[in-house]
Amino acid sequence: MDTKTVQRRFDLDWLRVSAIFAIFALHHAARFFDTDDWFIKNATTYLSMQVWLEFCTSWGMPLILIISGASAFLALEKTRPGKFVGGIFLRLFVPLIVGMFTHVALHIYLWNLHTGRFSGSFFAFYPHYFEGMYGFGGNFAWMGSHLWYLELLFILSLLFLPLFIWFKRNPIGQRVLQSMGNLLINPASVLLLALPAILLILNLDEAGPGNTSSRSSTWWT
Repeated sequence: MDTKTVQRRFDLDWLRVSAIFAIFALHHAARFFDTDDWFIKNATTYLSMQVWLEFCTSWGMPLILIISGASAFLALEKTRPGKFVGGIFLRLFVPLIVGMFTHVALHIYLWNLHTGRFSGSFFAFYPHYFEGMYGFGGNFAWMGSHLWYLELLFILSLLFLPLFIWFKRNPIGQRVLQSMGNLLINPASVLLLALPAILLILNLDEAGPGNTSSRSSTWWT
């Protein structure tokens, strides 16, 4: 039996660790003090924190999406497609579902408690968690709330799986991938990758680019 040894990409590991650290230690810690709307705010807010968050938003999630895409693409070098789907189901979908009914429910309860929409214990609130959809006047966080990235990554992994397989196993796909790599060798050409995101934001995000209060700006970037 032939076995393929895949060299571990420690550069991706370090980027992943750094990005996750930045999200928790730098991004979320600043949300209490920026001028944007959020669940819980400090009595005093600072414009400097808003500027910092604008910078983090521009780089944070795009970096994590790039790392996730590269990791998925490299994983297919040593994993069959069926096993890959099973892996992302266990690593992404199962934690998403468990989190939606546990941790996220607690988060929505605390938000309702803080805003005065509910008073009482978490267990008294739990049946109300399933009343309506969060974001549309209700409580149930159908998108996973702060776990939205698990949902997005699971969907994108399934959607792009056929394309990844085509790139890796089809001769035409391999040539297309090689051509794209040759194009992106030029550092300036990397800027072309921003054009689709810019067009989406300008046409679909009514708040415009750089607005962290808009959900769509987070998803598109």
